[in-house]
Order: sequence, then C-alpha cells, then structure tokens
Amino acid sequence: MAIGRTAAMLLAAALLSACSTSTPRSDGGTSGAPRSGSSQGTEPKSLTLAFRYEKNDLSTKTLSQAGQEYRPLFNAGFALVDGTGTLQPMLATDLPKLNTESWLVSPDGRMETTWKLKPNLRWHDNQPLTADDFVFAWRVYSAPGLGIFSPTPQAHISEALAPDSQTVVFRWSALYPDADLMTSDEFPPLPRHLLATPFDAFEQDAGTRELFVNHRYWNEGYVGAGAYKLDRLDPGTGLDGSAFEHYALGKPKIDRVIARIVGDENTVLSSMLADAIQVSSSITLRHEHALVLQREWATNKRGSVSMAPARLVNNIVQFRPEYQKTPALLDVRVRKAMVSSVNLQELNDALFEGQSVNPTMYMIPGGPSARVVEPLITKYPFDPRRTEQYLNEAGFAKDRDGLFANSAGERFRPDFQVLTGTQFERGGALMTDTWRRVGIDVQPSVLPAVQVRQNEVRNTYPGISTPGAAGGTEKGMLEYFASNQVGSPANGWVGSNRGGWANPDYDRMWTAFNVTLDRADRTRITAEMMKVLSDEVSGWPLYWDFNVMAYTADVRGPDLGLANTSTGFWNIHEWEMR
Repeated sequence: MAIGRTAAMLLAAALLSACSTSTPRSDGGTSGAPRSGSSQGTEPKSLTLAFRYEKNDLSTKTLSQAGQEYRPLFNAGFALVDGTGTLQPMLATDLPKLNTESWLVSPDGRMETTWKLKPNLRWHDNQPLTADDFVFAWRVYSAPGLGIFSPTPQAHISEALAPDSQTVVFRWSALYPDADLMTSDEFPPLPRHLLATPFDAFEQDAGTRELFVNHRYWNEGYVGAGAYKLDRLDPGTGLDGSAFEHYALGKPKIDRVIARIVGDENTVLSSMLADAIQVSSSITLRHEHALVLQREWATNKRGSVSMAPARLVNNIVQFRPEYQKTPALLDVRVRKAMVSSVNLQELNDALFEGQSVNPTMYMIPGGPSARVVEPLITKYPFDPRRTEQYLNEAGFAKDRDGLFANSAGERFRPDFQVLTGTQFERGGALMTDTWRRVGIDVQPSVLPAVQVRQNEVRNTYPGISTPGAAGGTEKGMLEYFASNQVGSPANGWVGSNRGGWANPDYDRMWTAFNVTLDRADRTRITAEMMKVLSDEVSGWPLYWDFNVMAYTADVRGPDLGLANTSTGFWNIHEWEMR
C-alpha cells in the first residue's frame, strides 16, 4: 500500500494548517503554540495526537465508548493500570489490601474498603479535590433515571462516606473482587462545586434531567483531574489541552496536547510520514499501515511503531439445535476435527506477515493469568491426520472424491459464516481452502454489512461463525461463554454468547469467579474454566488483531503496554519531546 510522497505532504500540510491556527486562550496564550521546544527550552512544547472518533463528552464513565481514547488525558481515579497490567495508586496513596483495615470482609459477605487520598489534590480549575467529590460521584452514578453511566461498580456499593477530607469509605452489599479497580474508567470523581446545584435540581424534579445530562460541564466546560486540562473543544475537529500543574503523578513534561479527530487511516499514515502528527492513538492505524511505517522508518529512523494483540478473533459453533443445520457439529469429536484442521500460522502469515501471536486459549498473551493457565489447557495443533481420526471416530470417512461423508453417503458440509470486511473475508477464504484440502466440504458465506448489527441474525447462523472479537479483558473473555450471555427472543438477542453454548460446570465456576476475592484462587478458577472450554471446543481462537501506536522520533516515552489492560496514555505525564 504505497503512499505517494507528494500526496503525503499535501495531506500533512492541510492537517498542520488545521492544527496550528492561533486562537486566544484563557491563560493569555494561543492555541497555536509551537509543537517543540527551542534549543534553550524556552518555547512551550506541543504534541499533536491523532484520534479516530469524536466524543461529545469527556467523562470516562458515560456509556458511549466511541471516542473514549482521548478521555484518559483529562481524567483520574483512585488507581490506574500501567503498561504491564499492574494496578498502581493514582489519586490514592495506596491500594486497599484484602484482610486489612483497608479492605474488610464480613461473615455475611458484605465488604468495606477505605481509600486515603494524596494531600493537596486539585481540580483543573484549581479547586480542592476531596473525599466529598467521590461521595458526590457515587450519588450521581447511582441515581435512578439518569441512564448515562456504566453500572459498575456503583451497583454493588450500598454506601459511600467521607469521614474526613482525605478518606473515602465504600460499603459493598456483596463480595466484589474488583473493589480495588477504581480507575478513571470505573469510578472517576465529580466536581461537587460545579455539579451539585443541577444535580440537586434533578433529584427534586426528574423533569430537569436534560438540563443535567446536557450541562456544559460534560463537554466544552469539562473540569477533570488528569494530566491535561481542557483549553478548547472544537466539535468535529478535536480539542486542545495544557499540562496540569497539580496532576497527582507530577506535572507533564510536554506543555500542550493537540488532539485531532482523523477518521481516515491513510490520512493518519501520510501525516505521520510527513511529521504532521507525532502520535497516533491505538485504533487510528491498522496493521497494514504499521507495516508501511516500519519499512519507511527502518531506513530514516524518524519514528517507532508499537503493536499489541488487542482483539481475539475466533470461530464459534451454533449449539441451538433449532438453528444448527449440521447436527454433527454438536459432536465434540467433530469440533475437535474442525479445530485441528485450522492452520493458525498460515492465518498469521497471510494476515499479519507473521507478526501476530498464534493463540491457544481465550486469554491475553502475557496477561496476569496466562502463564498459569497455558500448561493446563488442551491444545489442538494443525494436524490433518488427527482431523481424519476424529471424523472417523464420529462416523465419517472419505468418499471417492476425498471428501468426508457419513455411512449413508451424505457429505459433511458445515456452513461457515464470516463478517464482511477484508480481514475477515481473507481469513475465511484461507480456512475454507484448508478445510477442503483435508476433505471437509465447507460451505462459506459472508454476513452483509447491513446485517452485522442485527442481533437476531448474528445469533441464528446455521453452522460455524467468525463473529469478530471475543470479549476484551480476561474477565470479558470468560463471560463470553457464560449461559447468561446467550441471546434469545425473550431478551432481544442480547449477550456475547452468540453460539448458545451452555455448560453447568462452567457456569458454576463463572459464579465462583465473580465472588472470589483472592487473586491466586481466581487464577485457579480461570484455569479450570479454560480447561472446560478447550475440552469442549465451544469455540476456538484464530488470531489476535493488533492495536497500533506509532510515534515520531522526537517523542520519547509512549508505552502501548499490555493490550486491553491499560490506556496507551497511562504514562503521558512522563513523555518527553526533543
């Protein structure tokens, strides 16, 4: 995918023009400050970042996920997840520790966690940030009738208290293992001094809901506690922010960030080649664009590319008999035959030039539990001989055309559906070809784009499906196969378990996982669940798609980290520019 140098320069020039327009700021400066410092270091340093989606509000807690990439720049929580997937204190002095005064568990299953705030915390408008702001946030997030906030963890909190200005106590109604995972995504504080009046009005009169949810605080008037404070928000274009002097982890070393919304990957690519953008966020470039940058920058040393496995693409089987067109797929021996004839390395080479990770389980490579779980699961390496053995055991043999058929001469012809899209369709074609070469007469199809968002269609495929990504976090991938995630007409076909697989042992372990507090015990349960999945072959992972973060040579410090555990901007306060 070659990008002409002239085209790159023209695109970059247009973007630079949009990024460098000078407009007055409230601090007396302009939004068009130079992007890098002078040799004497007297000029402010500015960093231009590309993001894919626009977001109408800057809160990390609101339900809409589009545009969430740049919200961590402006927000903070009790804790953050670093690039290794480890939880670290942020606004808090330390994390609650189980079976200490900071994390108490009652015999009846209720809990109490205590957080101590760092001294002298401030909001972006320089007002004090205290324990009362967290208690106020709990009131807002828990308020019935708003419907704009993700429900966890406040759905499990029965009471929030502020014994003093630097202490927050949460009382939990039941066991909740992630009570220490109070990041800016999970539970950011809210500035009581700005929102108390409109929220009090809503509590007194629900008819004022729109006044609260459309308050300017959520967008152009946003005040957070993150590394950067909002200076300007331009709908459709992006936003500008300046380094927050009182940031809990230390004032950022780069003075300003210019976040630009660039929805076209080719524009991001050409702009990075021309140095018009210094950093691309994790979903603004695809793997093929990363390869272009790697080749270009390998010779001129003008940048670096980080890639992390982020989306696990998998195959799943239809387990609802009323929709399964090929009942033989309900036989575990047949499913083992199917997975044994999928060449993961061939997929990796064709889709990612061999740079991805060949998955053997539904877990993030290098994640907290992966090293423990990996040795315990059942694996199915590519082996056509094993495929034939499994199918022979299930009553199939090759006919004179070399294709498997049952004793009545009926061909084994499973339906195989993939989502529309270049990557899915290429992967589907490769698997179809491999299956047919080993004697399985697969019948492929592509789900049209107009049906991708139709939940009923996604749940009622007639054979095998490549539905896209399986979960996100390790917990999300475990939930992916829980029976309470099975879609049906009764629940409007919602839920991640599109294949309808159900296993009582798996469900029992999933229930235990969600109330087990000890990390080692949770890992043990995870291993048991993964073993069931691998033995039953309820689905099988195919390949990891990437998150890509690219940054030019004048930026030091970006750390994409372990995908799906941290934001790529978790350490932006430490970044430097030459």
